[in-house]
Amino acid sequence: MTKKFILVLALLSLLSLPQANASSSPEDACVASAQTLKQVMKDMNVIWKQLEPQIADPAANPDSVAKSIQLQQLTTEALSLCVRKLEKVTDPAAKELEYLEYQKMVRHLFTLEGDLAKALLANDSASAKLTMDAMKELQKIGHKRFK
Repeated sequence: MTKKFILVLALLSLLSLPQANASSSPEDACVASAQTLKQVMKDMNVIWKQLEPQIADPAANPDSVAKSIQLQQLTTEALSLCVRKLEKVTDPAAKELEYLEYQKMVRHLFTLEGDLAKALLANDSASAKLTMDAMKELQKIGHKRFK
């Protein structure tokens, strides 16, 4: 892949997180989910494990950019999926607030994945590592809160 092609893919992916993709409520997400959040997270984990060790290798940047775009696609799917942990929340207002917080975290992850692609395209390994570290921290917080 040429650098221009990868850049175009990265830019297109940054525009692919539509607000409309998000379910309006936790209940809508649980009814509409054909795929489970657990499966999407497993798919993301496979890519993550391939991506993380190659971040420091500039020769792997084209593949790393492609993987960051794949992560963004899966993150887009995760935005509208059912968070099963929220089914246990009985107060509708609290459930809605928690679901909005989940969506906020997913959108933040999407942004970080785009930042990662940009750093890789610029051959900026230091920024890419910092971005991966931020993604790891967000993952820990998200898993603790919603898994």
